[in-house]
Amino acid sequence: MLLRISILLVFLRCGGPDDLMPQEVLELNATYMKYVPGAGGGKGIMFKVHSLDSVANLSIQKFVVNNIEVPSHIFYDKGTTLIEATMFYEDPEITVGNENPDPVDPVLYNMEEFTGIIYYTIGTVSDSLFIEGFSEVESPMYK
Repeated sequence: MLLRISILLVFLRCGGPDDLMPQEVLELNATYMKYVPGAGGGKGIMFKVHSLDSVANLSIQKFVVNNIEVPSHIFYDKGTTLIEATMFYEDPEITVGNENPDPVDPVLYNMEEFTGIIYYTIGTVSDSLFIEGFSEVESPMYK
């Protein structure tokens, strides 16, 4: 189940330098989902941060979870903003001369608690957003 969390932060929404908004409380859903895709091997973990506010001109510079940078994307839908970041750990390929490759250490996949920092730019203003309290959601593949 998605856990609603409120985080007090300086989140500057702007269309330009004159449109800066002061400190406010945003209601966010911060979740993660672990998955194993099946054929092909590997393991993955997906982080989602969903805000009920639409943030124009938002650009993500970095999404860091437990001190590991995770590739991220922004999605907008009906006045909301979703930031999604996924880390996939591919199983090493067996090849001739390397029949027993060293396994990949799925660092984030093996962790149980997560905190994140989103480094972002809105227009010409850069800042960061600290996120804690990620709740786990079940993968739809296992239902």
